[in-house]
Amino acid sequence: KDAQLTVGGKKVSIPLVIAGSQLILQLIERFPILVVGGGALLGYIAGEMFVREAVLAPWIDAHAHWLHWGLPVGCAILVVAIARVLEKRRR
Repeated sequence: KDAQLTVGGKKVSIPLVIAGSQLILQLIERFPILVVGGGALLGYIAGEMFVREAVLAPWIDAHAHWLHWGLPVGCAILVVAIARVLEKRRR
């Protein structure tokens, strides 16, 4: 019975993933700024992960509390800036 559920789940999930990816592709083609926004979001999340690192968080809390917002924003800007430089270099 578990095998039947697994097969049934794949029959539903695979077409759903394909349809979803096609929708996302169409949105990206229509609104290329979504790629930049996605990259910025990844940079922001990376900065948040850095400031929440268990080893560094106590020091940041004590000495550089501004890094809790500054580093994520800085990482987001850095990712977008690097992407722009690489795009210009590619042309």
